[in-house]
Amino acid sequence: MYAIEVIQQARRTGYYRRMNTGCLMEGQSWVVDQMTGEGHVEGNPLGYPIGYFAKIEMWNGYTASLYMSVEQIKSQKNHGPLDDYVLAELIKNHGLQAYQGEIKNEQPEQSISNY
Repeated sequence: MYAIEVIQQARRTGYYRRMNTGCLMEGQSWVVDQMTGEGHVEGNPLGYPIGYFAKIEMWNGYTASLYMSVEQIKSQKNHGPLDDYVLAELIKNHGLQAYQGEIKNEQPEQSISNY
């Protein structure tokens, strides 16, 4: 499935509060907070693109981000814009799984008593 189809399908579900993509330029770096696991961009853009990032936030509070270098993206069979490819990979690997996990957690807990 092409990246744009994955993104459109995800938008139609209504599970996502935000979806964002961006380009990391030469002179910038992708920094991951070791406490939260969240990534963000630091530095000033100076040159050409060196990577792309995406972030999703779901209505249930789940967030995830992904960074891929240009080389990583080009090593895949990519059909379309590079930023869309990164967002589609994030959705495929994290988005639906988070929602399915929420459904499993909504089932009432059963307690077993030995008394």
